[in-house]
Amino acid sequence: MFINKSKFLEKYPNFTPGMHVYGNDGQSLGRIISSDENSFTIEKGVFFPKDFTLRYEDINDVRNDKIYLKGTLGSLREWKSPEYTGWEHVERVNVGEIKPQPVEGFRPSYEALAEETVKVPVFEEELEARKIARKTGEVRVKKIVHTELKHLTVPLAHEEVRVYHISSGRILKDDEAREAFKDKEVSMSAMDEDVEVGKHTVLKEEVQLKKERTIEQRDISDRLRSESIEIQGEDEAKKKKVG
Repeated sequence: MFINKSKFLEKYPNFTPGMHVYGNDGQSLGRIISSDENSFTIEKGVFFPKDFTLRYEDINDVRNDKIYLKGTLGSLREWKSPEYTGWEHVERVNVGEIKPQPVEGFRPSYEALAEETVKVPVFEEELEARKIARKTGEVRVKKIVHTELKHLTVPLAHEEVRVYHISSGRILKDDEAREAFKDKEVSMSAMDEDVEVGKHTVLKEEVQLKKERTIEQRDISDRLRSESIEIQGEDEAKKKKVG
């Protein structure tokens, strides 16, 4: 399974160039002099006659600032041979023109080099607008009670009893005569109208508050970043492939 450097560092965050590399049997192979996203390079001299590149999936463990490969010193003898295409033609191997020929135990890791697809993500920024509501003002309606003096003119009725004396020489009838010479009291009421003051409440008016929303177009702008792919060494690789 292909493992890149970022994935490898999640498990072994202390990995760094300068660490010594050993076979699985504890035999020293050399020191790491460089690393990139897909591989690391061991310096020549201790085991390899030339700087040799390995992949992160070839590592079995990292402990005590030492790196241990999956293979032993004996299984790596073939890599030490000057005829070994794994390092003699390392540039052509890396671009997939030829396949390395490791010992059988390491063959699965390297046979996929020619067919391997490396995905390079290309990013760009997009402009987005987020609307945020903010308070720009408010309207308050407050009722205040006022007291004022009101004057009304009210017509009032007034009654008075007037007594009129009317002379008459008429002879009474028998039934009228029988009522004569008796004590009798006659009364008549006189009425006056007076004012009784009362108050009642009426709805004078209503005040309504209503919000109206309007839409306005506003232009926004910002600087956005984008990535592009620049391929280096493509022409040289094609020339080697043709040759």
